[in-house]
Amino acid sequence: MPEAVTLSSSMRAPLVGTNINATEHGGPSAVRVGVVDVTQTVALRRGAKRKILDRISFSFDPGTMSAVMGPSGAGKTTLLNTLRSGRCTSGTVTLNGNPFPRRAARQLIKTIPQDDILLPGLSALEMLSFVARLALPRAATNAERAERVASVLRMLHLTDADAHTRIGSVRRCLTAFP
Repeated sequence: MPEAVTLSSSMRAPLVGTNINATEHGGPSAVRVGVVDVTQTVALRRGAKRKILDRISFSFDPGTMSAVMGPSGAGKTTLLNTLRSGRCTSGTVTLNGNPFPRRAARQLIKTIPQDDILLPGLSALEMLSFVARLALPRAATNAERAERVASVLRMLHLTDADAHTRIGSVRRCLTAFP
């Protein structure tokens, strides 16, 4: 069962992270992301500054898939950008307890846009296979890609029937396949 964790923040609404243990489903298990007292301030017009994240602390344990949720303006995008870059106004971002290796960040931390960018008419299995071809190294074999897709399906608890269900906008599906 996914565990919901409220991330400490001084924002008007909390950010919520959800962890799913991937090691139970054959997923990766090597990286722990730690965030301690991270503050992120952004520059506004006329030299003013606004604190978007204020002393956020949490960790994503190895082998988990996590979701960051919250209302508009809660700082979700700022938090994800901070995680992917390792840069913050103050505080510490670590990987496995070590200083954040900024060059490796985009390979280690993947994000999914909140807008529906799923290709209409594809099944979940077809979409994940397509993404695997784009995201995994070119040297990955078809068998390695297929195993990664199967691993993600297991992590998400998708049945065979779920994996073959068409996804994306119904309206776009209908216009894509006249």
